[in-house]
Amino acid sequence: MYYLKNKRSLYHYFCLIIVYIFAVSSIFSPIRALPFYNYLLPILIGMWLFFTSLDFPRLLFKPTIYRLLVFYFIIYTVVFSYIMNNSSIGNRYLEFAQISIFFLEYQKNTLINRSSDNEKLIKYFIP
Repeated sequence: MYYLKNKRSLYHYFCLIIVYIFAVSSIFSPIRALPFYNYLLPILIGMWLFFTSLDFPRLLFKPTIYRLLVFYFIIYTVVFSYIMNNSSIGNRYLEFAQISIFFLEYQKNTLINRSSDNEKLIKYFIP
């Protein structure tokens, strides 16, 4: 796909909203105390993966070694924690997975010349 610099799809805005929710939950910790947060986080990660695959499929389907390592870390820590029936450790590593999604979102925006979105997300959280 060819991306124009100022062309943004609806999927891109959904990805930004999801990353914004991740950032708010990282900074404002009472959100993590909500009883449904452990169910909301995997749903949001899945939605981010889905919308990213629709917006910029090259990020997920033609990964670099760094992206492969990020995926490997998430799968190894989160999935194996749940397989070993240790959901509390799996939930903790699931919160670390959102930090990896910040990196992937940064790479996606940089690759398609939308670095201004990265700057806007950072500026929204500077007091």
